[in-house]
Amino acid sequence: MSGFERFLWGLVGGFAREVVKLWRVSQDDGVLGIPPLYRRLPYWLSFPLMLGVGGAAAAASTVDHPFAAFAIGVAAPPIIEYLYNRPPKLPPAL
Repeated sequence: MSGFERFLWGLVGGFAREVVKLWRVSQDDGVLGIPPLYRRLPYWLSFPLMLGVGGAAAAASTVDHPFAAFAIGVAAPPIIEYLYNRPPKLPPAL
């Protein structure tokens, strides 16, 4: 599998994650209309970037199976979100 193919499978994985999020919102009985998150411009600007990160992570890997590249695309955005919210603690400077 080429790096480009891994990139595309990573994109599909990242997109699938967003589809699942939208599906969950649609299943919530208490939500009427479009949630505020999906009405904000920053979300729609970051959406393709996060998909690209998933694709890039999959392309940079050495996996040979499409499902593995797909899984990397699904996992990359939440991992980045986690690292952003909980930055590693560095030892004190000397």
